[in-house]
Amino acid sequence: MAIFTNTFIAHKHKDSNHLWDMFKAEINQLSTLHIPTRQIKSRADLPWVTHKIVKLIRKRDKLYTKLKRSCSHKSHYAEKFKHLKSTIQKQIINAYWSYLESVIFSDTQGPGHKKKFYKKTENIGIAPLNSEGQTHSDPVSKANILNKQFEFVFSKPSPLSLKQLAKSSMSKLGHPPMSPITITV
Repeated sequence: MAIFTNTFIAHKHKDSNHLWDMFKAEINQLSTLHIPTRQIKSRADLPWVTHKIVKLIRKRDKLYTKLKRSCSHKSHYAEKFKHLKSTIQKQIINAYWSYLESVIFSDTQGPGHKKKFYKKTENIGIAPLNSEGQTHSDPVSKANILNKQFEFVFSKPSPLSLKQLAKSSMSKLGHPPMSPITITV
């Protein structure tokens, strides 16, 4: 970005849209070059499904195809299929709950310990406010500053006369008042 700064400053008389496109292109190029990325898995595996359960699932699927292909002995395949299906469901439920217990009640001692859950801390409240060149962080002064702001925003303004309006707009713009205009025909 330091090298690009000189190029960007050299184009100061260009159109703002052109400058934005230059800046955006440089940011995109630098982010692809210098920000590391990695490919994530396309399919999330369930961590509680063990190799043993996966083998049973494959066995169940093979049994299902045999059940669909065969005309005779359907009752034999159907009974085996139903029994295997209920066994798999029970094992998955048991594995799920044992996995949750291991995550929640994991041993926090030892050198290879990894945190399972992270506590997120947030700053709740109103950030310190600046008023009249000073930073206020105590609740009473913050409340007073915010009350003044809301009072200013929601109070009914007193109507200004045309002279007052003209004087205030001229003083805001920094222009001296204009001399009277005379029209001659």
